[in-house]
Amino acid sequence: MQVREAILMTASQSSDPDNTYGYGIMDAASAVEYEQTTAIDDSKGIPNTFHITKTYPNPFNPFLTIDVSGLVGSYLTVDIFSLYGQSIANIYEGTLFQSSQRLTWVPENIPSGIYLLRSVLNDHVKFQKITFLK
Repeated sequence: MQVREAILMTASQSSDPDNTYGYGIMDAASAVEYEQTTAIDDSKGIPNTFHITKTYPNPFNPFLTIDVSGLVGSYLTVDIFSLYGQSIANIYEGTLFQSSQRLTWVPENIPSGIYLLRSVLNDHVKFQKITFLK
């Protein structure tokens, strides 16, 4: 199992496998040097991460639904940017009152194309590629 884990965890899409390409392209050199990490169970600690659990449908039209999970009381900002870095929309800015929250974006007056969804929870930033089709 250690060899399998090393190959999967060092592949090109290991952080986001999909049904089309799976884990992506294998990186044999990195797999040889891969060291298994062991998680430490610190259940009393405060989680400092968050997840965009779902962004659907993608590609989307006429609206995009974003499911976000994080620590209650954290400050969340969700923005949409063009690939040129131009700010397109601010979807949400405020405090999380639930551990999971559903956001909806209905784009107005923007062309079809690829955009970046940026989520910032406290000081943790995540990006996700989204596609708008008219």
